[in-house]
This record gives sequence, C-alpha cells and structure tokens, in this order.
Amino acid sequence: MAEITTQIIQSKNLTLHTVSGLVGHSEIILNAKNYYTAGNLTPMVLWDFRNATLNGLYENQLREIAWDLRDYIRLRTGGKTAFVVADDIAFGIARMFEAFSESEGITVEQRTFRDIEDAIIWLLAPVMITEYYEK
Repeated sequence: MAEITTQIIQSKNLTLHTVSGLVGHSEIILNAKNYYTAGNLTPMVLWDFRNATLNGLYENQLREIAWDLRDYIRLRTGGKTAFVVADDIAFGIARMFEAFSESEGITVEQRTFRDIEDAIIWLLAPVMITEYYEK
C-alpha cells in the first residue's frame, strides 16, 4: 500500500504529491479526487514517485485513472503536471499514463522526468521568468 502526502506551496502555485510504497490505482484516484475537491488547486503539480513502486499498475488501470480524473484535471486547464520516477519501468508507466490522458482530452501539459530538479525547472519556468522581469 502506498503512502501519499500532499504539500501545497502557494507562493510558487505548486502542489507536491510525494508517493512511497507500492502504488495502486485506487489510491491515486482517491488522493487526486480529494485534492481537487478540497479547493486549493494550483496550476503546477508534481507527483514524486521516486520512492514508489509503479509496476503494479496495468494498462487498463492507467486508462481508468485518466478516465476518472479527466473532469477534475480540466479544472487546471493551462497548468502543468510533472511525474518524477526513479527507474525505467516507472518511466514507461508514467509515459503510458500521459498518452491515455491525452486521449481523454486532458488539457494539462504533462511530462515525465527522472530528475526532480529538471521537473521543478520545467514546472516553474514561466514563474521564474516572470519574477526575473518584475525586478
């Protein structure tokens, strides 16, 4: 069973979901729905799966996650979601989820990374550029 903690960093418009343990699709759906219904949405979301095991997620479950969350994720249209993983299997699973999300018409840009710093730079790039020009 996975443990998922959520931290909202309002100053960066960023939500960080940190996941550890063996991940089941129902845990992802429940955590995501709780996040979306709590009302503190941010345009940028990072799912940190570096300490998680994703190889228990199957193709049909990834499709189900995309299907179940599509209307919720649309609340962040124009935002970005980064997935950070530690191994090749997790990378492939996350990329497959990206493809299923796109086929469901999810309008949030998604990308999978192996390095958390690269993910944060990608997520916050528009914010960092804006902050630079505001000085």
